[in-house]
Amino acid sequence: MVKKSFNNDRGFTLIEIIASIALLALVIMVLLPIFPQIFKWTGKTENELTASNLVGQVAYAVKNDRVEDWYPIPVKECNGEEKGISYKTYTLNNINYQSTIGLCKEASVNLYRAEIKVYGENNNLISESYTYIKSEEKP
Repeated sequence: MVKKSFNNDRGFTLIEIIASIALLALVIMVLLPIFPQIFKWTGKTENELTASNLVGQVAYAVKNDRVEDWYPIPVKECNGEEKGISYKTYTLNNINYQSTIGLCKEASVNLYRAEIKVYGENNNLISESYTYIKSEEKP
């Protein structure tokens, strides 16, 4: 009588299947906490990009208007203690952004030094920039 030997090379053993499932579960467990962090970074980056664009928009707007028309307090000489005033509130992507502008005079060069800040919700600073505005007055 001839013995038949079964050589089944077309499938996986139970141990191979369990090992592959365990390895897959391990990889998923390592990568799963990364996704919420990525979404948080994306949201923060979106706010920073929007605020950066708003800073440019505010700088353009204030350079094209007379300072005396929109800045309600007398502009003093620069001494490092300039306090910003609220300029405008912008609503983009259902988020309110508040812009503030602090001005001081650089009399020696006949310019205003402007500090522009954009705050997001909860009054947290998102973006800040400095620029110079041409003064209409004679030095």
